Amino acid sequence: MEKERPAAEPETPPAVPEPQDDAGEGRTASQKKKRPTSIPFYPNPEHEAFLWRVTAVASERQKRIPATAVLRLALARLEQQMTPSEIVQMLGEVEQPGGRMGRPRL
Repeated sequence: MEKERPAAEPETPPAVPEPQDDAGEGRTASQKKKRPTSIPFYPNPEHEAFLWRVTAVASERQKRIPATAVLRLALARLEQQMTPSEIVQMLGEVEQPGGRMGRPRL
């Protein structure tokens, strides 16, 4: 004779708090800037060459690894190692290239 198993309670995912940066405390959702639908990425030549090397190694192993997967991995590792404030502090000390915004128009 089989014993009846108690019905498993449906698992509800834990509530994930909305990420807050240091400057976002106390602001309502309508006051916060809306996020862009996509974020453009323009690698410098060294980083682009590295992405191509990853693609070449993946191809040799008959795998398809898109550059976006490499970027997601890199960001996940960066997130484990540094806080947003630490990143801003580090990059704020480096002089960022100036110039015009966007791609050059012909």
